[in-house]
Amino acid sequence: MTFELYYNENETSVTYVINVFDPSKAELTFSKDMPTEVEANSTLELPEYTISDNGDISKVVVSCCVYYPDGSLKVVKGNKVQITEKGTYVITYVVIDENNNVSFYEFEFVAK
Repeated sequence: MTFELYYNENETSVTYVINVFDPSKAELTFSKDMPTEVEANSTLELPEYTISDNGDISKVVVSCCVYYPDGSLKVVKGNKVQITEKGTYVITYVVIDENNNVSFYEFEFVAK
C-alpha cells in the first residue's frame, strides 16, 4: 500500500507494509453424522461436507486419512473407505486455509 505525503509543498512517496493477522480457522459442516459402528468387510461411504471460511474457500485444502485397527494409515481418495477387518478405525480430516490456519475433525468407529 502506498500513501502520498506532502510536506512543505514537496512530494514524497512513502510505502507502508500492513500485515493482517487471521486467526480464524476454516470449518467443515458434514451432511450427516459419521457412524459409530459398521460391518467388517464392507465399504463406508463418507458424508459430504461444505467448507466455510472468512477467506477464499477455493484456497482451502482438505485432506482425509484413515487409521486402521492394525495401526496402518491410508490417505482417503474420494469418499469411500474399505473396512477390511474388525476393530477400531479413526477417520481424520485436516483442513488448512490460505493463512495456514489448521483445524482437525476426528471420528472413531468400530467394525464388527
